[in-house]
Amino acid sequence: MPQFIASTFPSQIFWVTVGFLLVYLFISKVFTPKIERILLDREFHIDGILKSANKLKKEADDMERDSTISMENAQMDSKAAEFKLVSTFREQSLEEKNSLYNLFSERSKKESKILAQSSEETLQSISEKMDEIVSAAMTSIACSRKGKS
Repeated sequence: MPQFIASTFPSQIFWVTVGFLLVYLFISKVFTPKIERILLDREFHIDGILKSANKLKKEADDMERDSTISMENAQMDSKAAEFKLVSTFREQSLEEKNSLYNLFSERSKKESKILAQSSEETLQSISEKMDEIVSAAMTSIACSRKGKS
């Protein structure tokens, strides 16, 4: 076997070194930059998704806080109106009390419906935002998986 002949060792070492250097240079100049670009693109893409998710979460939290404040204000207004109505009831006749009670009941029902509708719209908006986040994340994952294969 010629590879075991001692006189050919220097030539074999030379060509193995040259071959190794060529393969090393090819990999370091062609494949490594492509892999680095792909990893950076993924990182920027994921950072963009996370930023938009955080922005949407902040908006949802703001909406929730605003709806909570509105509900608390409505409850305080309702209690104030109830107190005013009770104090007014004491001073009025039975017929006037009945008409005021009916008026107050109708207004309370309308305000309750408005608050319920506002709460449902807010929750629907939050749900849609969360759906957008999940959809974007799933699309990103699908794109990154397609890029792998």
